[in-house]
Formats: sequence, structure tokens, C-alpha cells
Amino acid sequence: MLFAWITDPNAWLALGTLTLLEIVLGIDNIIFLSLVVAKLPTAQRAHARRLGWREPWLCVWRCWHQSPGLRA
Repeated sequence: MLFAWITDPNAWLALGTLTLLEIVLGIDNIIFLSLVVAKLPTAQRAHARRLGWREPWLCVWRCWHQSPGLRA
């Protein structure tokens, strides 16, 4: 019963929709970060770019480790 969702077409549709949304929003974040970083002085661009990539991943990591009930 654990893998009963594999034969459910609605589960695959939901997974496909979620995957597509993640890809589109990821591209949107890259474009937004590029536009914001381009407005900064040259000396600050590298730091802002690293910060813009690191902080979202740290938030995901914190949420993952603070919610053990969500892990399988």
C-alpha cells in the first residue's frame, strides 16, 4: 500500500505540475537575482550573487532539519 500512488494518474499529474512550477519559479528567481545584482556596484556584485544563492538553500536546510515529521 505504500506505493499505491504509482498507479494513480492524478498523483502523476500533481507531480508533473509541481515539477513544472518548480522549474518556472527557479528560472524566475535566477532572472530576478540577475537584474538586482546588475544594479549594484561592481565591487559588491560577487558577494550579492553568492548571498542570493546561499540564503534560499539555507532556509530550505533549516526547514528540513527543524521538521523531522516531514521526513520519510
